[in-house]
Amino acid sequence: MQVELQTDAVKIPPTFLFGHPTRLADSWRARMECVFQPPAEVLPSHTVVRAEPGTTWLARDRRLSARVPRRLFSSRPLDLSGTMVFDARFDTDQNVAHQISGVMNSILVARRALAPEGGPPRPISVILKANAARYTQDLYNEIGIPVVATDAPVIGDVVRLDDGPSVMRFANGDLVTLKGRATQTMIGRDLPEIDVATGPDEDTPEKLFISRRDARALVNNVEVSRFLAARGFREVYFDGMPTGRQIRLTRHARTVVAIHGAAVAYLAFNPNGLRRPAGDLSGLKLIELFGAGYQVDKYRTMAARLNAHWCAVRGPASPAIVRDLDERKLARSHQAAPFAVDLRALELALDYAERSNDADAEYRMAARLFPEPGPAA
Repeated sequence: MQVELQTDAVKIPPTFLFGHPTRLADSWRARMECVFQPPAEVLPSHTVVRAEPGTTWLARDRRLSARVPRRLFSSRPLDLSGTMVFDARFDTDQNVAHQISGVMNSILVARRALAPEGGPPRPISVILKANAARYTQDLYNEIGIPVVATDAPVIGDVVRLDDGPSVMRFANGDLVTLKGRATQTMIGRDLPEIDVATGPDEDTPEKLFISRRDARALVNNVEVSRFLAARGFREVYFDGMPTGRQIRLTRHARTVVAIHGAAVAYLAFNPNGLRRPAGDLSGLKLIELFGAGYQVDKYRTMAARLNAHWCAVRGPASPAIVRDLDERKLARSHQAAPFAVDLRALELALDYAERSNDADAEYRMAARLFPEPGPAA
């Protein structure tokens, strides 16, 4: 069985990153930087969804074999003939963001694409390693994707998505290849009404502050937490929290301040932006907190896919960060470092997010900075 799909283009509105006060902005006194983030677009792509009888590891590119445990080649196969299966053992089960944006999303896209016309989505089981992280198994159990945890090859109708990487085009015409697959442009849109009911007494606040305790923790977390609490935010830590509770919290939130990390990926379950007309960014807002040594576009792009508003606050830079990133080009050298957040920058980001509900207005602002090129002379 084979189905061809065309993924939609995703327009990423312009926005701002609010930097830590620095004398690089004003030599006489430290001043906050407001770094404009120009608009961009994830280009449409062609994808083929296949379901073919076979054995899981045989359906993969042999060049991946170095990443596959030897026991997958030597164990007695598990026979699930007649069952559609998706082998997720080639990705990490220790990072839930990989599972949500990559594996889970691929399964949801595939089961809808392979469904008979007018019929319900086809059931697809996910194959995980025998010792896969409990929270990864819980993720699939919560949303009704059957889990098969095994280190053996699996015989069945093996589902594959043959899609290339996403390509982003910026306002100046530059093209950048993203690490995510093209089908990630569909994230959130193939999610069913997740059957994770909210109890009558369960607290699901509309304003969340998702903090961290270990890697990438805020050195002034107490100060930030008090500041956000005064503005109606509830501080939560996702490590150790049941998966269903994480889904419910992020599903019902409308404004989220979050330190960059895997927990932010749970916003894929949030329907509030997608329920609004395209370009109405009032349904969901994400303010992402970064250390200056590690900033990525992953969740800005996801927010655009979810019709949500995104902006960011960056911690202070240091000579070591500039040296390692710009001179040595060591992209991950400071990814886990703790950092501080300036409250004035955070307040400006919150105020900006509250006012920025219309994507068209943001694009009009950007057009003045990045006018369309005229005809060649």
